[in-house]
Amino acid sequence: MSRADWGVVSAPNKTERSNVMITITDNAAVAEGELVTAVCNNKTFTSTIKNGIAKLYTSEVGTYTITVGEYSTMLVCPYFGVFSTDIYSGALKVTCLEVGGNNKTCHVQSCNDNYDFTDDYNLTQTFDNSLELTFLGIPTGKYLVTVDDRYRFFKEITSIQNVNEIDVELKQWLYKNGDECIHNTGGWMRCLCNANVTTACIIYSGSPNAISPVTHTEDLRILSNCLEVYTICNITETSYSQPYVRYARSQATLNVFGGTKKQLPLSINRYNQLTYNASKPITFALRSGAINNTSTYTSTATVLASGTSNNIALNLTNTLCSVVFGITFNSSRGYGFTTDGQNAVNGEATVRSPRGNINETFISDITEIYLI
Repeated sequence: MSRADWGVVSAPNKTERSNVMITITDNAAVAEGELVTAVCNNKTFTSTIKNGIAKLYTSEVGTYTITVGEYSTMLVCPYFGVFSTDIYSGALKVTCLEVGGNNKTCHVQSCNDNYDFTDDYNLTQTFDNSLELTFLGIPTGKYLVTVDDRYRFFKEITSIQNVNEIDVELKQWLYKNGDECIHNTGGWMRCLCNANVTTACIIYSGSPNAISPVTHTEDLRILSNCLEVYTICNITETSYSQPYVRYARSQATLNVFGGTKKQLPLSINRYNQLTYNASKPITFALRSGAINNTSTYTSTATVLASGTSNNIALNLTNTLCSVVFGITFNSSRGYGFTTDGQNAVNGEATVRSPRGNINETFISDITEIYLI
């Protein structure tokens, strides 16, 4: 008999293996012996917790809703492979406070102490008309919640005994009633704050008496409920009488600027407007390039947009940027003059009246800064 006459021997049927393996742990020992149900793509898979562990062999790629008794969690299995989760985990309810939030995506991802993303948790859902979403399977830790890929919020979960909650808005908050929003700004810093003082003393004859010293204060202060731009300028005129009465005083320029400690985490081209709420108008600027430092002011190079209105329109390219705000206060210069109109001063023969002392105080409390 030749080999050709042997025929073909059929191999025994092989069991088709699953493409996804999920390990479910019960480290808190709350579900021993309970039935495990996992649903993905309308397919259901079951197992049982034994000795604190259950294994599921499934065929679906996607997001699994896993239920064991009264406990539920979610697990994303984006490819064929091995995945795991613990059944004893928390839930985060995200509520959008604005009607326009429906149909916008909401992304919840774990982060570290520097607000950099990690892979511990990563799940996206979409708001419906209820404007509420529940993210299951969230252990304790720190999270960034991003809405519409533009507006980022921070949430720290310290307990999973109850449902954790966070309210979100369609605003990229940079400062909010004392909250420095450090997940977006790195916090706010004191940038350029200084004073330039010169003496303006014009006399016709004789020597001037000693001019009164200039008193000035300038600072950016972070208070419990606001950022405060704070300036004081006190300048006193001094008179002379050799032989005509003259007046003189100093001139002061005060700079008060502050800004974000880091570049904003999302590209500026995603936003149309910067809005701020302050007790007095000041200048805001958005700038690219090197991050802010103690020499930065609102006209530092690489300015992308600036303005003093409460709503600054933006139409910017795809780039990261920092925010700077503040003011420059200039005193009026004191000119000398003659009382009888003789001896022109600065090319003018007109008699001038004394301008008096300068006692200026400027305070602007900023309570809100955000991008939309």
